[in-house]
Amino acid sequence: MASKAKARSGWVEPSPSPLVAPKARISPDLQDRLGLQLRAMYDQLRSEPMPERILDLLKRLDQTEPEPTR
Repeated sequence: MASKAKARSGWVEPSPSPLVAPKARISPDLQDRLGLQLRAMYDQLRSEPMPERILDLLKRLDQTEPEPTR
């Protein structure tokens, strides 16, 4: 029963040997779906205005002088 659920989810068993190159643990279809969803979320986040506290922090960081390296 559990193996059917894994097959539906796109899970691929990892290789037991460390000498064999690791394979993707999720199917390419699932990777594509996740990629599309992550891009959509990121695009939405990019369109939102930057919070004022983050802008203030960036201004303060720009004003600080770097410490000399030894």
